[in-house]
Amino acid sequence: EAWIERAHIGYAPSVAALVSQRKSAVTTGSIVHVGPIVPHEAVTLSQEVQALRARFQVRPGEAEKPDIAAQMPEGELCFASERARESVLREESKQGAFAGARVLALRLPAFIDTQVPSASGLVLSPEAGDDGLPGWRRPNGFLDLGELGALDLSSELVLLPEAEVGPRADTEALRSDGLHALVSGFFRAGARGLALTSFTTADNRARLFDQSVLATARTAAPDAALAQAQRAWLARARQKQDTQLLHPGIWARWRYFGR
Repeated sequence: EAWIERAHIGYAPSVAALVSQRKSAVTTGSIVHVGPIVPHEAVTLSQEVQALRARFQVRPGEAEKPDIAAQMPEGELCFASERARESVLREESKQGAFAGARVLALRLPAFIDTQVPSASGLVLSPEAGDDGLPGWRRPNGFLDLGELGALDLSSELVLLPEAEVGPRADTEALRSDGLHALVSGFFRAGARGLALTSFTTADNRARLFDQSVLATARTAAPDAALAQAQRAWLARARQKQDTQLLHPGIWARWRYFGR
């Protein structure tokens, strides 16, 4: 922009980041799913994933999950298991696979680091093997904030149902630095909205609520999908007079950020 060249900017990096944010493409109404991933075995862990696991006491669910492709409505793209690799996402991003999507559902373990915000990121399926690239350029199964911002994820709404705030489940989790860093990374990648959890749980009721968020996002306005899903869930709980469904650990662990 011409005004940037003439203005005296006190904190240029933040302005540069704002200006470089991708503009969202015209939405196509499509739904794109990434995940679940192939579990990382101990013998194949990259150095980045090893360091991540060593630091975090809390752990987003990485247990093996069934292939969801057969359960998706016709026309919804799905990148699961071996296709949920960093190398695949990079190539698909270049081809515009995610640009203009209505909803991008990322069933990927997401680590939100409150102590070192820049260390936040997403875990993907392990790569097949040596691709000939030098180590510093080789996909390693972990998408850091810099790599995230380099992708084209210009969709209306990104869902992250397996995000976890850490590295410890204590008062440090109240700090918002890592959360804001991850949200900023998605905004730089072009996402207009992001709905994510602050912790994961194996409770089947929580998983049912997570599914209802996606189901609502298919038809509701992207910036209202989470709120609508929460209201519908609470209304159903009151109707059934089931106090367990009202527990905030089921529905209040989600939050939405939009721009």
